[in-house]
Amino acid sequence: MGSGTAFSVEVEDQLEASMHRVIEERQTRRAALRTRNKPADVAARPSPGVGTPMEDVQSALARGQAAMEAFTSENRARYGREVSLSAARAADLRIVPADVYGFYSPPYEMQNTNGDTFGTADQWENVPDKNSGAITIAQHCVTHSSGGWGWAGVGFWYVPRTQIPGMVEFRALIHWQYAYALDAEGLDAHSAAEVGLDVFSWDMNGEDMKTQTVRSPLWDYRETGVHFGSPHRDSNDGTTNLVNPFSLEPGRRYACWAYVLASTDASGSQGVFAGSEGTTDVWAQMPFFVTEEWGINIQA
Repeated sequence: MGSGTAFSVEVEDQLEASMHRVIEERQTRRAALRTRNKPADVAARPSPGVGTPMEDVQSALARGQAAMEAFTSENRARYGREVSLSAARAADLRIVPADVYGFYSPPYEMQNTNGDTFGTADQWENVPDKNSGAITIAQHCVTHSSGGWGWAGVGFWYVPRTQIPGMVEFRALIHWQYAYALDAEGLDAHSAAEVGLDVFSWDMNGEDMKTQTVRSPLWDYRETGVHFGSPHRDSNDGTTNLVNPFSLEPGRRYACWAYVLASTDASGSQGVFAGSEGTTDVWAQMPFFVTEEWGINIQA
C-alpha cells in the first residue's frame, strides 16, 4: 500500500538519525574517557558517588539504548496504527459488479463501403449515411454481363464504461426493405442479401485485429433454366434485432458496425435462349444501437 511504504521509509530515516546521534555520543564519551584517563588525572578522580568516566560512558550507552528502544517501540506502534488504518481504508473500498447501458443514435461517427465487381453493371450503388443511419444498395445487371457484391455500414467507436471491463453486448435494431428480380433465359441469375453486426478490436498500435460478426440472411435465390420472360420477383420488409457479445481487454480499441451486404450477378440480355437479368434493391435504417457492459467498479 502506498501510504504504508512512505511511512516505512520515514521510520527508517528517523531510526538512522537516532543511531547516528548515539554513535556521536559514544565517540564524545570515549574522547572524554581518553582525556580523563591520563596518569596526571588518576589521583584527581571524583568519588564513586559522583561518577567515574567509565560509569559516565556506561550510563550514556544505557540512556542511548533506552532511547532507541523507546523510539523503536513508539514507531512500531505508529507504524502498526498506520497499517491498521491502511487496512481499514482498503476494507472501505467496495468491489461493485457493474451493469452499464449505452445508447447511440444518429449522427453516427463512421460510415464505410466495401465490395468487388466484374463487368459493367447498369447500376451499382452501395451508399451509407452516418447522419441519418440509412443504407441504400442498388445492384442492377440487365443489359451487360456483370455482378459482384457490395457492403455498406454505419458505426461508432466504443469506449469501455467500467474500471475493470469484462464483456460488452452490442445490440442493433435494423429496419429493412428489399425487392429483387431474376430472369433466367438459359443462363443463371443470382441475388442475395443479409444484415449484420460487426465488431472489431485492435491494440493501441492498430495491430492484432480481432473481429466477430453476427449476421441475419434476408434471402438467397438463384434462377436457372428458361422462363420465357417471366422473372422471379420477391419483396419484403421487416425489422431484425441483432446481438453480438464481445470480450473486453485493457488497452484495446473497439468499433461496432451495422451493415447490409448484397450480391447480384447475371449474364445480361443476349437473346431469348441465352441471357439473364438480375436486379437487387435494399433500403435499411439504423435508428439506434444499445450496448450493455458487464464489469467491475471500485468505490471508496
